[in-house]
Amino acid sequence: VVQFESTEILLNSKLRRATLSRLHSLASDKTSNISALAFVGAMDLSMRALPLELTQLDQTMHTLFQEAISEFPCCATGGIFGHPSDSVLAVQSYRRAIHSGARLLCVPFLTSDLPYFGAVNVVEPYFEALNSSSSVI
Repeated sequence: VVQFESTEILLNSKLRRATLSRLHSLASDKTSNISALAFVGAMDLSMRALPLELTQLDQTMHTLFQEAISEFPCCATGGIFGHPSDSVLAVQSYRRAIHSGARLLCVPFLTSDLPYFGAVNVVEPYFEALNSSSSVI
């Protein structure tokens, strides 16, 4: 697992693609028992990014997902998506991630939050997006 949590890895296309390529080669080696996952830590990215970089992060994250699914198929991608207080934005976030090729979608809540918010309520936007995006899966 490589967590893309710095702008240096995500925004530099040469470094991003080299990282995906290395993950792909490790996972495609039939003699190893390695699975590859490129995970985007959006919160970490946004906290470390310079103001000018913030505007590029969302699109570049989806570019990473698209590159991985089209060019590096042994490398799955994912991240934390959704919006903790707006279900419409949450559905849009999940839908865009699914269409871009992300396969591990995590909710923006901690496990300790689930008793308070309710597990079903927390994942409802994900299932709504999944149902409306079934043609890409």
